Amino acid sequence: MSSFTTEAFTLLGIGLGILGLRVYARIHAVGVRNLEWDDHFMLLAALLYSAETALAYSVGAYWHGLANNAMTDAAREALDSSSQEYTLRVNGSKTQIAGWTVYITLLWTLKAAMCAFYLRLTEGLGNYRPRISAGFVLILVTWIAVLLSILFGCHPLHKYWQINPDPGNLCQPAVSKINLFVTLVLNGVTDFYLLSIPVPMLWDAEMCLDLDKSGKGRRTGGLLGSARDICGSSDNKHARRIPFHPKTVVSDPWIAFINSTIRRRNEQAGSQSDAGINTIRGHADGKRKRREQWGVQEEGSVDLAVSDWPR
Repeated sequence: MSSFTTEAFTLLGIGLGILGLRVYARIHAVGVRNLEWDDHFMLLAALLYSAETALAYSVGAYWHGLANNAMTDAAREALDSSSQEYTLRVNGSKTQIAGWTVYITLLWTLKAAMCAFYLRLTEGLGNYRPRISAGFVLILVTWIAVLLSILFGCHPLHKYWQINPDPGNLCQPAVSKINLFVTLVLNGVTDFYLLSIPVPMLWDAEMCLDLDKSGKGRRTGGLLGSARDICGSSDNKHARRIPFHPKTVVSDPWIAFINSTIRRRNEQAGSQSDAGINTIRGHADGKRKRREQWGVQEEGSVDLAVSDWPR
């Protein structure tokens, strides 16, 4: 077994294991009938990941990594169409096309799952719905664009497995530059947009750097403190402090992270309020002592003349 095969199936096992734990946790938390769209997308992603790994394995195991690329013009002319190498290269090219299609569908399914998770995460917060809806539209449009670039970047389609004459780079699916460029650009655009969706939420939770009057950074809590709060997030009595649906608070560590951050900020604000109250009480006690020293009665009348006040 080659190192690539070992790596591919090891990663597949780890991925399916994590997905299995996620599905089990969600079913245990809300039941099978209450699974949301992000859960269904993840189940679809498990099937696509298995298919993508199988296709990648077949490229090396059955077609020996051959396709219609990496050949000189002389080698193309000399290759007999009835030879085994010709069959390997044709089938390898077809498998490359199938692999590209399943691969980009897997990536965009994971993006849709993330967007659906945001939809569940922000339940009750209507101002996030347009942003998330735009994310779904962007995911669908970019997936169609990438799929069309793969299927119709080379025309007619049978040139994708043409050996002689050389069909050109656009018709060599293993090394096609248009497939790489379109997938890379649109994948980056959609990822950037998905990452930008929760930024206002984090800003509202005061998780970003907050500058005080002196210009120095105010401490907002470290990762260790956040991890500690996530581990102790089963106590959901603080869940009412943020307007999220209760079922997401107990099942999603992302919610627990935000919830714990807000809780720490509230505790800091509470300690500052206590300090302010103590300061006010101190001023009141000092004022009362001065009034007693200066002869001010409890009702506020003054017995001494202004000239008799202590200087």
